[in-house]
Amino acid sequence: MPRGKLLLLVGLIGSFILSGRPLFGASRFNIVNAVPSGTESDFQFLYGSQGLFRLEWQAGTQVDLAYRPLDGTTRRIMDRLLVQHFFGGVGLTDWFSLGIDFPVAWLAHFQDPTPAAAPGFSNELDLVDPRLDMKFEILSRYRHPVGIAFVPFVNLPLGNENHFLGYETVVGGGMLALDWVPQNRLLFGMNAGVDLKEQIDFRNVNLGTYGLRLGGGGRWRLLE
Repeated sequence: MPRGKLLLLVGLIGSFILSGRPLFGASRFNIVNAVPSGTESDFQFLYGSQGLFRLEWQAGTQVDLAYRPLDGTTRRIMDRLLVQHFFGGVGLTDWFSLGIDFPVAWLAHFQDPTPAAAPGFSNELDLVDPRLDMKFEILSRYRHPVGIAFVPFVNLPLGNENHFLGYETVVGGGMLALDWVPQNRLLFGMNAGVDLKEQIDFRNVNLGTYGLRLGGGGRWRLLE
């Protein structure tokens, strides 16, 4: 591994681990947590270790529908949510890729939880916080038994936090992506990481400073 690449990785990982508090702050939360990767992945909603090669790029879109994604103790807050993700990425080097996901909520069937009397639902067109992610490939699965990558990410506060589609400030986190190819057609992947944000206490909603992210998946290719 080149010395510059190693120093950059150590600096990023150290800034996440050695900090005794979150690097970013937020006072509201975003209920859209399923985010596609713009930096190449063999899985859905899961980071793979392989990034984009230098000057290689990709772009895509996908649509997600959620039913009753957010309920309060006395009333439903978000009844239906239709979100379209516009995502893409580019390889800046053979081991460093930059990706972005820009979600738009075409339908947010939302009811304000703050009035004493339920105001009823309204259909809204809203922005959701975009996510910027960076993938640093540590080990390539084409040259080693396993592939490993470190993926720090930040959410930019452009979404509508009043409708629980964004944070009021920048928040972020980091993910370690690992995958293994036991044979040509079979691939296994695992992600482990954390979200870093401020303590959230909104009515009966209490979210901690750190959120743990775990995920796993597999892929079987039918044809060589």
